[in-house]
Amino acid sequence: MNKYALRKKMRALRKQHPTSLEDGEMLLSLLCEEPSFCAARSVLAYVAFNNEAPTEPILHHLLVADDKTLFLPNCVGEDLVPVAVTSLEGLEPGEFGILEPPITPNLEPPTLDLILLPLLAADQQGHRLGQGGGHYDRFLADSPITKIGLALDYQLIETLPREPHDVLLDALVTPTQVIQFSHTQL
Repeated sequence: MNKYALRKKMRALRKQHPTSLEDGEMLLSLLCEEPSFCAARSVLAYVAFNNEAPTEPILHHLLVADDKTLFLPNCVGEDLVPVAVTSLEGLEPGEFGILEPPITPNLEPPTLDLILLPLLAADQQGHRLGQGGGHYDRFLADSPITKIGLALDYQLIETLPREPHDVLLDALVTPTQVIQFSHTQL
């Protein structure tokens, strides 16, 4: 199945699988056991949209943690710009309807330790199927930032179609499991 058809299928499945606050709390619980999440001082996360893996508990946790800075993405054209936030108030729907922070003028690119990525599907090898805009793949191209995908269990599939520019995940967290990926063999 090609990416276009798989995106269509996964979007339809996502409509059939509403998320819950409990899903988000379970994701946070497993994330808090992950050494890379615990050690990260600057985390780029996302505000869940259209039944994506829920992030509200994670965002609130990051906002109150004394040793962490939360960044949220703002999509400007084809670029993804991470913006530091201290509150979820003042977020506005961006180009795709997703809540985003306003961009600060003359913003210096931050040093990020970890990124939590949304996805439509992920496979057993750490490949991620996003919405198709390529914002995260472009932002993360050749980046050493630790990449953790957040998903619901139905979004984990055996294998995905892939392209050379696709960025691999270092781990995938669902409400029931954490999968670590080793990319040395790829």
